[in-house]
Amino acid sequence: MWTRNRVLVLVFAVAILLLGTTFVSPSVQTPPDDPEDDDAALVELGNTETDVWPYVSSREAFRGRASALNLLVRGNPEQVKARLQAGGDGWNETEPVFTEEADENPQFGNDVRIVWADAAGAKRYVYSEHEEGQGEWTPQSYQLHRGDYFGGQSHMRAYEIETESGNWTAVQAHAEHFDWFTLTHTVDSLEEARTDIERDFIDSTSPGDVQRVYHDNGDTHDHDGWTTVVYLLALPLLGSVSLGSARTTARSIFDGVWTYRTRLRVAVFVGPAAVVLGVRLAGIAIENAMAVDPNTIVATLYPVLVFGTPAAAYVAGRNLDPVDGFIFGTLGFGTGVVLDYGLIGVRVLPIELVLHRVGLAVGIGLVAAGASAFHDFELRRSLVAGGLLWYGLVVAAHYV
Repeated sequence: MWTRNRVLVLVFAVAILLLGTTFVSPSVQTPPDDPEDDDAALVELGNTETDVWPYVSSREAFRGRASALNLLVRGNPEQVKARLQAGGDGWNETEPVFTEEADENPQFGNDVRIVWADAAGAKRYVYSEHEEGQGEWTPQSYQLHRGDYFGGQSHMRAYEIETESGNWTAVQAHAEHFDWFTLTHTVDSLEEARTDIERDFIDSTSPGDVQRVYHDNGDTHDHDGWTTVVYLLALPLLGSVSLGSARTTARSIFDGVWTYRTRLRVAVFVGPAAVVLGVRLAGIAIENAMAVDPNTIVATLYPVLVFGTPAAAYVAGRNLDPVDGFIFGTLGFGTGVVLDYGLIGVRVLPIELVLHRVGLAVGIGLVAAGASAFHDFELRRSLVAGGLLWYGLVVAAHYV
């Protein structure tokens, strides 16, 4: 029987999945007053008691200033490095597409995954002060690059900084090319590299986790003085609910390749999502194919959505273990909602709407869990609870 910890893990997973569609651009904070006009001006590292110098230096001295820091990431250092290396939803090689309305804001696709690899380069340092007058110089913890070493590439240096409230990774990222005359790399753009990283974090993190903070360090190369700040706190939260339970569930889910049980899992995952997407696509197709009153289309397809979604979960979940039914039914419906909004280009949702969809996903999961053995009283209660939650929220949607 599934436990409360497993339910919590799934609710967090669906919430993060749905919240990932609700953010389209970084929040921008108002610039502070100009800092002191000297190389040693420090800025606050998030909301901590630690200050950092917003540049990297070629030596352990302010006089060795090189490039500006342009990315700060709050989170476990190992997870931050893995996240930077993996590139989240995929780094983009597609050429930017400019629009007439916003020629200075290129739109990028996410077609080609580009993995950042380990890199070697000259040593650089960052300076931080945990308490007034007690500072230290920290060399880079690692370097990453993508692209061609003897052509054009993006290059980043990462510096791990510990504070009393948690760990930070300061990053200096830039685009560069190899100069065969000097036999060195020439920095072309800080802005290009930072924008690529920022866009990826925006696409794959929760709302409010990506911000821009003005550090007034726009006097190196093409940097504009704004630093991207990312908070990677959702992943540790998800894993901390019940790590042992999550590992057990993961082993249970993936203990086989394409067995009969796996096919049932796929069915209960795909079924509810297929109904959600099918209703959307059918409505668009009918609207464009024939002159039909919109009310007629609604009257035809709305019952399919309302009754077909739980029916798909019930039919697909009848021969499946209740735990698997709940997990795959919940995530399947949540995935269908995410794909549905992505299909029509919706990127920003009110929080109450997100919570409504999470509730519907849990209802579908309970229906799928309770479908496996109707004669079992406990499972029958799950089925009834799921049905009541689903139809209650369907009705409530008209009054929100």
